[in-house]
Amino acid sequence: MNIRRFKMVMAAAIAIIMIVLFPLFYLLGNMFFTPVHTTERNNNYINSTNRQDKLYADKWNIDCPVFPDELTEVMTNISFLRAYCAPLDSTEMAFLSVEYPAEQYKEETIRLESMGSSDYYGHYGIVGFNYYKVLTITVTSQGVYYALTDGARQVIYYMLSFSNGYSDIDYTKYVEEQYLPVGFDAITPNNY
Repeated sequence: MNIRRFKMVMAAAIAIIMIVLFPLFYLLGNMFFTPVHTTERNNNYINSTNRQDKLYADKWNIDCPVFPDELTEVMTNISFLRAYCAPLDSTEMAFLSVEYPAEQYKEETIRLESMGSSDYYGHYGIVGFNYYKVLTITVTSQGVYYALTDGARQVIYYMLSFSNGYSDIDYTKYVEEQYLPVGFDAITPNNY
């Protein structure tokens, strides 16, 4: 009788421990072993900023007014990358580089410059840009969004958003240094 009772008590104890520890192990696993999902396929490009129907909302959407609403036939030399990681709070990154014909380039640079820019010097260690002219930039405690130009017909769009004060994505693995601000560091926790 004692052995049977002992087995029941042990089974109950193991069940309680599993119920308590499973969520803890699940959260720790998500925090330290969450993969970064990426795509470079242009057909995954969706900017849902101005869409009334958020029907297609998923992790591939870009919700950033800096980016164009859609990729058009006049755009050439398109380079696109989207990365997403959600250990506890999601981190999202998007990069788009395109060349426009002269008329569309002028329209796009006017649109971007009319958005204005926030003061970005010093935030996340940013001290400027080396190779490109800034058309617009917004820096907040939840990310960095900007558009750059080479002054010819190329426009580079970039978005890095996060909710915990730093990026869970090592963006330096996905975006060339020339497109990033000088001194930019959003990988280590900081006070913005």
